Amino acid sequence: MSKKAARLFLLLSDLTSCCHEREALQAERYGVTLAESRFLISMNQHNIKTTAEFAEKLMVAKSRITRIVDGLVKKGLAVRHEGKKDRRISVVRLTAKGKHISDDLFKSVISLHEEVLKTLPFGSSNQTLEELEALKSAMDSVRQRIKLQVEH
Repeated sequence: MSKKAARLFLLLSDLTSCCHEREALQAERYGVTLAESRFLISMNQHNIKTTAEFAEKLMVAKSRITRIVDGLVKKGLAVRHEGKKDRRISVVRLTAKGKHISDDLFKSVISLHEEVLKTLPFGSSNQTLEELEALKSAMDSVRQRIKLQVEH
């Protein structure tokens, strides 16, 4: 086994764990679940309106999105409406309180990432970002190859 590949795996696992813990702590701070927090941030960043679109974006089943939205509606953070043309389509909007929390969550995430960039050695943040973009591109390429193999 390649030592570099094993090191990459361990680093990515550690980064994933760190991000997951940060997400969980932020969600707790706002009194929402981790899934609700991800949903709120996603609503803030993408022009998604229907539960089907959210399910696709967050890569979860529509039934999972329904439960997330139910929780947000119960907390007064979102409202759900039937689609005007097709009643099977569920349109989700944030309430003023939900929008405020969504904006706050997103600002908090960006602030923490700015803090991380500031801790990098002077002048290396651009290089780090470029290398992370290259890593993401390589990982996307491998993921796409695996998807094709699974489909055939």
